[in-house]
Amino acid sequence: MDEAVHPAIAVANEFLRRAREAYRTLSATQLHELVYCAHGWHLVLTGHPLISGPVAADRRGVFIPDLRLAGCLGAEPVEGLLHESHKPDSFPRVEEDLSADITIGHVWQDYGPLSRYDLTRLILAPGGPWDQVWNLDERHESVLIPNRLLREWFGQVATWRTAADHVSAAVDRALDNRPEFRGPIAVDGSVKAGPAFNEAMQSDSDRVHELRVQQRHA
Repeated sequence: MDEAVHPAIAVANEFLRRAREAYRTLSATQLHELVYCAHGWHLVLTGHPLISGPVAADRRGVFIPDLRLAGCLGAEPVEGLLHESHKPDSFPRVEEDLSADITIGHVWQDYGPLSRYDLTRLILAPGGPWDQVWNLDERHESVLIPNRLLREWFGQVATWRTAADHVSAAVDRALDNRPEFRGPIAVDGSVKAGPAFNEAMQSDSDRVHELRVQQRHA
């Protein structure tokens, strides 16, 4: 049995609720990007889409057509929750779906703290889904992003993050066992560093790691 898909408005409202609980606001752009990330990660984590509608790219970045139809436009903070078209008293939400709730929580924890600039920079990274579809032919106003590209891209990010987390944990354990260590790590300058597996993936992981360190010492 296929897992349930949800209206993009419902997923967006889950992020808006989390933002409200954290005494934060989200711009329409951030909301589009967070729903985009949640949809991509859900494809990786479950093999199924999270939202029922498509995701798309234009010259500014990614967007969710169904959110635009709901009036989610511009860079100003979104006030309140989003309601269904022609139903001003209906505010959809994701209910009774544990896997969707886990995905949304994961994306909020990792991507929610990012600034609008940093989040957009990650999404517009070279080699990512936006870059692959938009720069293929710029003679259009917008183009849909296939789920296949999202699953491949976020799957690569997940693979890189897993490897990086294992290395980071091993280094942390080694340093914890050597409290006297305070000096810099020596690097052989004669060896030229090779390119990162993927610059965008490294940027993503580095930024998330910085935020986690800041939270730990807060």
